[in-house]
Parts: sequence; C-alpha cells; structure tokens
Amino acid sequence: AAAAGLDEWAVDNLLGYLGEQREATGRLPDDRTILIERFRDELGDWRVILLSPYGMRVHGPLALAVGKRLYERYGVDEKPTASDDGIVVRLPDNLDSAENPPGADIFVFDPDEVEALVTAEVGGSALFASRFRECAGRALLLPRTRPGKRTPLWQQRQRSAQLLSVASR
Repeated sequence: AAAAGLDEWAVDNLLGYLGEQREATGRLPDDRTILIERFRDELGDWRVILLSPYGMRVHGPLALAVGKRLYERYGVDEKPTASDDGIVVRLPDNLDSAENPPGADIFVFDPDEVEALVTAEVGGSALFASRFRECAGRALLLPRTRPGKRTPLWQQRQRSAQLLSVASR
C-alpha cells in the first residue's frame, strides 16, 4: 500500500474499511465477484446496492431496467444511481414486508427481456435527453433566437424536449 502512495494512516483506514465490508457481507467485491448488499439507511429506508467491476457501460443501462422494474413491482418512480462501481437503489420503508424485503432479484433479468426493456426506457433518461439536446443543437434543429448570444439552458431543455416529443412519434 505504501507503493500506492498511501501513508500509514490511510493504509489503516483502508484495511479497516475492507475488514468491515468482509465482516458485513462475507466477501469483498473483485474483478469476478458481483456483490449485492441490502440494509436500512439512517432514515429507515431500504438501500440495495450492487457492487460490480463492469463499469458504467453496463451499470447505466441496467439501472434503467431496474428503475422500470421498481415502478412495475412497487409503484415507485425511483431512479437508481449508477456509477463505475455499481448501482444504488433506495426504496421507501413503506415497501417493507417482513417476509419479502427487496433484494437481489431486482437486478436479475431474463436475457431475452433486458434489451427491449432498456431500449424502451432509454428515451426517457436524463442522459439521452442531454445527448439529444446536444446533437439537435449541432444539427441546427434548435435555432438560436438571438444570434451571437447564448440561449439559457432551461430554454434549450424546453425546446429540446418539445422536439424530442415530436420526433419520438
């Protein structure tokens, strides 16, 4: 660890953190292990976390599918948070059922259903809206009202959303 540029204090903290993780879950995530944790946060809501080595290219689309599943299963419009390290899902406490708390099953999909599910959900995602706005601006489909001046971001978003709704029909 010293070769990685960590001082003694940082090494102790890292080893303590890894020890707590192993004690809590029985394993540590690595390049071949996907780990799913479930616990209650400080507000009493459920947190279900997928820790995986596959990065944002896998976690981003999977989070869209998980968000759709949460809506279908629990009726909550909760958007999971994806990152390079995994996906975090927050579920309100009122979904609690002593015999069936939320778990790993929210991340498991049939291979035949996941592509259609992600394709259907991507059009409503924030990332898609952002990329669409950027591309529409480049293609001059979102003209500037005052040449030489920037259009406010809220106005760009509004016009882009209108264009996207017309184009998606």
